[in-house]
Amino acid sequence: MLVFAAVPSPTIAQQAPPASQRPAGDEAIVSLRINGVTRGEFLVVKAGDDFWMSQEDLAGLKIAFPGGRPGPGFNSLRALGASRLEFQEGELVLQVTFPGESLQGTHVDLGSTPSSQQRAKAPASLILSYRLSHRTLPSGGQQATALNDLNVRVGPLLLRQESRLDSGSQQQHGFTRGRTQAVFDQPEHARRWIAGDVLATAGPFGTSITGAGLYVSKIWTMSPDALRQPRGRIRATTALPAQVELLVDGTTLFRGNVNPGPIEFDNLQYAGGQRDMRLVVTDVSGRRTVIEQPFFFADTALAAGVHDYSYFIGRRSELGSANQWVYKEPAAQAFHRYGATDNVTIGAGGEANADFATLGGGVSLRSDTLGLFSLDLLANRDRVLRRNRTGWAARYTFQTPFFSAIAGLRMFDHGFRSFTANASAFPIRDARLALATTVGPMSYSLEWTRTQAEAETRSTTALRLFRSLGNMSVLSAELRSTVVNGQRQKGLGVIYRHYLDPVNWAGGALDVAGDSRTLTAEVGRQLPEGEGLGYRASLIDVAQPGSHTRTAALNATYNLRPAAIEVSTSTQSAGGGTFGEVALTGAIVAVGGHMGLSRQVGDSFLLARLGVPEPGIEILLNNQVQGRTDARGELFIPNVSAFDRQDVSVNDKQIPMTYQLGRRGVVVAPAYRSGAVVDFDMRRQRAAVGQAWRLREGRRTPVAEQKWTMSGPSGTLTIETSSTGDFYVEDAAPGSYAGQVMSGTDALQCTLVVPQSQEPVQELRGGVTCE
Repeated sequence: MLVFAAVPSPTIAQQAPPASQRPAGDEAIVSLRINGVTRGEFLVVKAGDDFWMSQEDLAGLKIAFPGGRPGPGFNSLRALGASRLEFQEGELVLQVTFPGESLQGTHVDLGSTPSSQQRAKAPASLILSYRLSHRTLPSGGQQATALNDLNVRVGPLLLRQESRLDSGSQQQHGFTRGRTQAVFDQPEHARRWIAGDVLATAGPFGTSITGAGLYVSKIWTMSPDALRQPRGRIRATTALPAQVELLVDGTTLFRGNVNPGPIEFDNLQYAGGQRDMRLVVTDVSGRRTVIEQPFFFADTALAAGVHDYSYFIGRRSELGSANQWVYKEPAAQAFHRYGATDNVTIGAGGEANADFATLGGGVSLRSDTLGLFSLDLLANRDRVLRRNRTGWAARYTFQTPFFSAIAGLRMFDHGFRSFTANASAFPIRDARLALATTVGPMSYSLEWTRTQAEAETRSTTALRLFRSLGNMSVLSAELRSTVVNGQRQKGLGVIYRHYLDPVNWAGGALDVAGDSRTLTAEVGRQLPEGEGLGYRASLIDVAQPGSHTRTAALNATYNLRPAAIEVSTSTQSAGGGTFGEVALTGAIVAVGGHMGLSRQVGDSFLLARLGVPEPGIEILLNNQVQGRTDARGELFIPNVSAFDRQDVSVNDKQIPMTYQLGRRGVVVAPAYRSGAVVDFDMRRQRAAVGQAWRLREGRRTPVAEQKWTMSGPSGTLTIETSSTGDFYVEDAAPGSYAGQVMSGTDALQCTLVVPQSQEPVQELRGGVTCE
């Protein structure tokens, strides 16, 4: 029978504590297995039915020992909390069991994503989007309009200017300036600064206004990976190696094997309100543990420690009759929300000018089982009339993938002020209730609203139904009843659409409101992301008491490479006349030293370039074809979402055999209203084959089975020869190369000349010469 004995080991003798610190007992080097997982070989001391290990070895195990932290010298495993000690003498294995929660656990971050590229450094770029249109009015008049949106990026600063030029119209004529902005983004903080014309808001503590001044706000789309809303978390513990499976509403999100210890899944982001999370743990002994818990996902709630805000100070503005900005009184607006916990969000805000001020505060409570409830309280001071008014708003939301309920109530004292004294921005009473559910292929929703203002009291009840008829047809219907100051009007709306194929569709609509009836029949084709045609043609029949009109309308857009052509026309019976419009839309763009024409850019754009002048190669954005490269091997891609990761790729099946593609796809995240460059590093195939020879005393012998490098002005080549001296090198740029190779004890000086050639693989008749 094997017994413990002293084990001579110089290494252990140097690392172990002095013998005086060890308990009396036998020593051995054993394979330590903790909770079924082998952790390595260690020196242990057996004293009775207990085993002892040094403090240094215990620290390397990374265990939160239930019995306390190990002290200097040797420590008893039983005293540290081991519930089972079993020594297998024949295999020199010590089996030790600790509580599962004390072991180093497994952490799975379900929100982790790969880092985006080109987000930190936005190159200098220019976007001049335009729309040039000419209209023929039903009255016979003519009108021409030019709309421009200029965006110039210089480093982190974006300068924007919108403008409009009209001619031929009686209402407006000449040049008018649109929004003027200087924009500075901080994507790492999801923060945007704007100096100039803005649309500002006080959130739930006021109204929205246009103004000019300084504006700062959180823009969460800048940082798609930012932890904004509370995210799901679920935990478990296993004492043995196990297989785990995480499911949300029955759908598996993760399946894998884990070591003993705590198991934690966090940063789970989902949509749809309340979801059922289920974690199934099956250990190696067959024991199965199931943990189920709900989690309410709400994008209006903030995670603990997260700030959301908007601040504006400047002058209020209005758009005049001639589309020019008119700047009014000084004004200020703000709101700030903070996630106190994952379940409690607090906020405050307000708005003011010289005539009034509104301040408010609120709280949102999120419950995994009950949903989301929010309450906001407001106080309003009218400085002109010297009076105070109050208001409040409450809202409740509960949602699952199959059912949702929303209830809201707002109440304000008579005379609650806003920026315009007689505006009805704040009703006296406003109530809303909405219910929605899905049963099989049918979706139902019921909505009721009632608004009481100074001028009128309006209530509306609407029942909506939506059904998919197979994979190619949809049908929606709405029954509504509206009561305005006691006068009731009933209505019915029905919409049907059938998809003939993925891009073409046909359908119709019926709308009845009181004594009026509108019937619509239409066909259309979806506008492609790249070049191609999209259109919508409709016939509209309107019957009203005392009149009956019919209208034929056509709206078509044809995407070209450098621009798009839009055509709109409508003809109305009963003397309604004809309206027609032809427009040319596009953009002048520049980035990375390249300038060109593109279709209109609504956000950002990309310049995709192969690196060689190869036309006709398809470029894809998120697996959708955007167009083909021009004669320079380039393509401008408009309408790219800023900050989002965009997968840009090239159709490598179209690459000629004479070229090498450096990379097939690139991930890029362009800055706001800016350009980015995507290089595919395509190069002409320049492979070369030949033989390496040693020249000695007029004789040539192969330089066999050798590997060395040769350098020259064109770069570096690696030569690797076979047993006969043959070699093959890729990307052999034309030029002269020199290098050294050892042959036995001789250092040979080698030369190689690669001539110019259009062949993808050329044979070097001179080969490599070594002397």
